[in-house]
Amino acid sequence: MGAKENKGPGMTAASIVLTVIAVVIFLVRSYSQRLVKRGFSLDELFLSAGLILTIGLCIETCLCFHWGAGRHMEDILLTDPNPLPNLRKYWIAGYASVVTWAVAMFAIKLSLLSLYKRIFLVQNTVRRWFRVFVYAVMGYVICSSIAIIFSYIFICTPISHWWTQANAAVGKPVPKGECPNLVPRGLACTALNIVSDILTFSLGVSGLWTLQMDRQRKFMVGGILAMGSACCIVSIVRLPILLDATFSNDPTWSNANSLLIGVLEGATGVISASLPGLAPLVRRWQRSVQARKGTSSDSEREYQNRTNTYSHKMPASIGIQGLPGRYVPMDDLNSDQSAQLDTTPLSPTQQDRNSR
Repeated sequence: MGAKENKGPGMTAASIVLTVIAVVIFLVRSYSQRLVKRGFSLDELFLSAGLILTIGLCIETCLCFHWGAGRHMEDILLTDPNPLPNLRKYWIAGYASVVTWAVAMFAIKLSLLSLYKRIFLVQNTVRRWFRVFVYAVMGYVICSSIAIIFSYIFICTPISHWWTQANAAVGKPVPKGECPNLVPRGLACTALNIVSDILTFSLGVSGLWTLQMDRQRKFMVGGILAMGSACCIVSIVRLPILLDATFSNDPTWSNANSLLIGVLEGATGVISASLPGLAPLVRRWQRSVQARKGTSSDSEREYQNRTNTYSHKMPASIGIQGLPGRYVPMDDLNSDQSAQLDTTPLSPTQQDRNSR
């Protein structure tokens, strides 16, 4: 465990790359949506808010790495002549990142739910049980997300106690305060988030089969939704990482993984919510490919027709005037017999008969 051990730079780069990918896919989605409509729908507004919050989450996470995350606490205390200010900044940025993550995930889920409501509930043929399921999932996601947000905002009493605990690392007295039930609270929030992710994903898959579209398009959209399940997987993977960070005696080192996984979850959330909006662009690309194939087939067909027409108009045996007074068929020139042509000059009587 030396002073050179530092995960910060690598995780900072990873956080930035993940966020940039999310931004690019969001912009492609926005372009795709402009192909079929103007203005912004409610799900696009929620997703835009989720993207902005995810960018903010990335910035806060990078600040955490700048102020000590990814390094061992012992190394920080040994190498930094005045570690307390940076440790406090690290805890403040960490607190802000947790709250921002909770709000970002809420906005992203609202975007998906608004999209599903707009697509699935516009048909009069939708069954009653599915309508009830949609509104039940929306109610659960809204209530659980609000509970998670307020749980993280008021994680300590007073709130400043979250970062004044850094005094203990340098041997200074810690102001009075408490952070009650920290472990059960973290487990409960993570469990609520996982359940809401699973319900949101299952709503999209089950609603797909209520749409009036051909089977091929259903499988295509289903594949897009399946790729969106990555957000559920990240939420599940995040649980043991948070537990490891909670029970660690080296918080700046162990929290690095949880900080990165938070950015990963936000980025995958934006990507998952953007994928369904790429459908117009995918359809346009498919039509373009089919049009190019159709043009190529038409050209080949036209060429074949012209060739057949030309061959029908020509005589069965096309010849050339070879030797004087001698007509040589081209078919014979292509055969082995062409090498054995009779080059004997015709008599005047034969020439006169041929001219007739």
